[in-house]
Amino acid sequence: MPCREKRSDPQSAALAAIESQAAELCRTGFDLARRGATHAAARKFEQALTKLAEARDAERQDRIHSTALRQARQTLREAAEFEAMAAGDTPVARLVYAHETPRAMGASPEAMAALSRWAAARRYATFAQSQFAEAVGQSRSCSWALYGLAKLAAAEAAGPARSPVRDGRIMALLQAALSADPNNFAAANELGVILAAYGQLPQAKEALLHAARISTHPTTLGNLAQVHAQLGETDLARQVRARSEQVAKAQNIVRTANAGPMVYWVEPKTFAETKER
Repeated sequence: MPCREKRSDPQSAALAAIESQAAELCRTGFDLARRGATHAAARKFEQALTKLAEARDAERQDRIHSTALRQARQTLREAAEFEAMAAGDTPVARLVYAHETPRAMGASPEAMAALSRWAAARRYATFAQSQFAEAVGQSRSCSWALYGLAKLAAAEAAGPARSPVRDGRIMALLQAALSADPNNFAAANELGVILAAYGQLPQAKEALLHAARISTHPTTLGNLAQVHAQLGETDLARQVRARSEQVAKAQNIVRTANAGPMVYWVEPKTFAETKER
């Protein structure tokens, strides 16, 4: 079919240019994170999100996207305060009445105050996810920025013990990443690992199958094999594990047989290859 000449849209061209700048910020962020410069990496990921939100506002001539991004960040900061609460310490009511989030959600502070800290944190995480989605829309670069922030949040955790509040915040970032770009296989893999850790095996399987359909990375295949095994799907587990080992061997990746769920940083090169999909 012959190509028809298309009139350039200056606004769309401007947004595409910002998307490209955000992609470069993400590549830099991943490189910094792999070298241990986590605070600098976080700044790059946050800058990418801010650039895209402000560019979308400029197109619409309003502040909807920047406002949503600010609210998403504020909500996650406030959700983190529930994690710091020890049993019997600061009442949930004292936090929710001081927080901005219940009012932004349109929720009754009284109703929120009646929740456990875990339930309140889940409500906050769900709201943050929706605000990130409002802020960035469909954007590959923002999807990878959100994934990067989720990985940094996981890396900050001290010790092997899981925290439902912290993992809820991480899942909000991962789900927002998948909302911005459903082809973000790394976000789907990480989401599957967390879901499996909390025994939500059917949901974990769905997330990992989604990741594996996009990228046959041995990490994802290995995680999927473990979930198949936990679900009693031994034949599928065997097949997927064999495929994982085959791909790992081809890619020169060595892994011990009894290692736990696998997670990984995306190489800047991998990000560059996937952003055009």
